Amino acid sequence: MNTELQNAIDSYRLLIEHQSYDQACVYFREHIDSPTLLGIGEPCLQRTALLELLFPDGFDALPRLTHVENRIFALQALSHSYNMIGGFPGKAVPLYKLQVEQCEAIDNREKMAEGLANFGKGLRQSGHFREAEAMGMRGLVMQREVGNRLKEAINLYWVGMGLAHRGVDDGRPEVAMNRAIRICESLLADRSIAIVNSFLAQHYLWLGEPETALDYAEKAWQSAVALEKSKHHNINEVVMVLCASARMCAEVAMHAGDYALTETKLNYVMRRCKDIDFIEEVLPALRVWAEMERRRGDFDSARRYLRQTWNLAKRGPFPLYNSDSYNTLARIELSEGNNTAAIAAANTAYRLAWCDGPPYSYQRGIDEALKVLTSLDQMPVDLPVYDNNIYSPVPTVALNPQDEFFN
Repeated sequence: MNTELQNAIDSYRLLIEHQSYDQACVYFREHIDSPTLLGIGEPCLQRTALLELLFPDGFDALPRLTHVENRIFALQALSHSYNMIGGFPGKAVPLYKLQVEQCEAIDNREKMAEGLANFGKGLRQSGHFREAEAMGMRGLVMQREVGNRLKEAINLYWVGMGLAHRGVDDGRPEVAMNRAIRICESLLADRSIAIVNSFLAQHYLWLGEPETALDYAEKAWQSAVALEKSKHHNINEVVMVLCASARMCAEVAMHAGDYALTETKLNYVMRRCKDIDFIEEVLPALRVWAEMERRRGDFDSARRYLRQTWNLAKRGPFPLYNSDSYNTLARIELSEGNNTAAIAAANTAYRLAWCDGPPYSYQRGIDEALKVLTSLDQMPVDLPVYDNNIYSPVPTVALNPQDEFFN
């Protein structure tokens, strides 16, 4: 870490020590925000702990700041650190809720729209599909009202991925994500184009269309490499895009039986993720590695990779990734004739994938668990059915309105 940044951090800590929280927040924004948000390595890894100092009353409470603008910044910055990088969507969710409430209090609709979208992403990742969709759709409405096209595109591909996770096969996931790509192309937002292509690759792999998945995975990787070569100012985001696209290429290669390419891409992911502690891609990479070893018949190696996922997935929580891992474990146990253990693992995967109950569940996780259970003439565990009455309404929103981005 350079001396200038270290001195700034020391000055910030001194302001916190004197309980000058608003002054510390302003100082953070002016001197620490950019170097810890846009870089990698030690500065990036310190960001969360530094922001937490603004929350002496707990991380699910308002920061101890007088000015509402400072509170909104602190809530947004810490939730971003928790969810987008640190691998703690569960910690981010209450902060997103507080941010939305603070924005609503002063009618800051632009920040509120962004907060709603982020809120939806955190809810989806932690398995709350129904509320995630409601927040995402509310965010879309508001982003179109304020005219923030890039944020609309980001929200669209998160909504599209949520629909894909639910197993929606009526074309809506593709409509949402393809519109997001069109918007991003018009804005030359290469980073987001790469991410959406990675999402589409995952979606088509789930649909059983590996050739289409490969096409999108290669597009994602090419965009990510081009972004790095462009010397993009946000190195942190470049690494995130590279890791996401490389992991997706690995997963497609694994399904095609190209294990050499799979290993090359997974090693790349694990090496680059260390620069930013990017758990969101470490977990699926470990899961792909475990599944590849299972397919190669090396069950001991597969189990070693799975053991690395349990605590990371629980701490998030990342129930969807955990469901995938337990389904891999169930298939291993089944192959080794450990039927009781296979049933237990499949039921755990099924429970994790249930989320709010169908249709607001992780459909792929449920389907894979049922394959194992059905093969052993077992019924899945009994879980509460979905109850729409306990949730807030989902706004009716056109995913692809007939405007300049309609196609």
